[in-house]
Amino acid sequence: MMVAIDKQNSRRMNPLGAILLAVHLAAILAYVHLKYIDEPTLSDKIEQHRTFLAGKALYPYQYRVFLHLACEAFLRASSSFLAYEKSFLFFQVGVVFSTTAASLLLFYRYLKIWFPDASALFGMTFLAAIHPLSFFNYHFQPSSSLILAIYIVGMLSIYYDQWIWLILCIAVASLERFEAAFFLISMYFLCADKRTGRFWLFFALYVLIGIGAAAGLRWYFGPQPYVHSAAFHLSYNFRTPGTLLLAVLYGPFWLWALLGFASAPKFLRRILLIVPIFVLLHFFVAKVNEVRLFLPLAPILIPLGFGYWFGWKQNNDE
Repeated sequence: MMVAIDKQNSRRMNPLGAILLAVHLAAILAYVHLKYIDEPTLSDKIEQHRTFLAGKALYPYQYRVFLHLACEAFLRASSSFLAYEKSFLFFQVGVVFSTTAASLLLFYRYLKIWFPDASALFGMTFLAAIHPLSFFNYHFQPSSSLILAIYIVGMLSIYYDQWIWLILCIAVASLERFEAAFFLISMYFLCADKRTGRFWLFFALYVLIGIGAAAGLRWYFGPQPYVHSAAFHLSYNFRTPGTLLLAVLYGPFWLWALLGFASAPKFLRRILLIVPIFVLLHFFVAKVNEVRLFLPLAPILIPLGFGYWFGWKQNNDE
């Protein structure tokens, strides 16, 4: 492994440069998404949205309410000056662009905890580079880019013990993809140094928010039939060659993360325990060849891989 980074000799860059690069990369990705996913499937997405509003979407789509409600609010607000289809498309592209830009910039900030600016910028660019692979094998899930941003903000909140931001992340995740709330709460539990009264109070609050939101949605909409069973997903994932895309998504980082484990800061060592559970769960509840689902592993695997090759900032034992 490389020696530790001397942060005294590492050059600091103007934050504006990282912002401009993140916006530029997000604009490129949003345009590719628009041309290959948004425009070709616009009528299907509109029908999916209307099915949700009618309360007839299948499980789990009926319970993913956050973006559907935000979209409907935007459609109504813009109805006087935009045609319905254009307004709908504008909202979808806006979500992909804004949340992707936020994810990239937040990831840069996250990596700067352990690495100098140049390495953090490289990591941000690498995250953008693997995004196009996540556009394969899926119709359209508007929450994909939002959920990545939620994970990164959630991990930053756990690291810096910012409970207000973590509450917000768990609340939004519970209204869009419940498993994201579950894993953020699990990370909070794993990363706690001491099980104090304050810890248990916030842990109970986070669990209450997650379970309360999930239970409330199921009470309001009622039980919905499943899109596919766990048996279907398991069979599909083991007989579909596209499952190998999961290995391609992070490539050698799967190995480098393990090799960097021993010297890694304790925060990253602890949340690495989430990875096998995360991957195994998705074999039962999702199609693994939709590798967009595994973008939330980037804040775990990429810094561990970087640490193996580049070392960590000196005196960083967080």
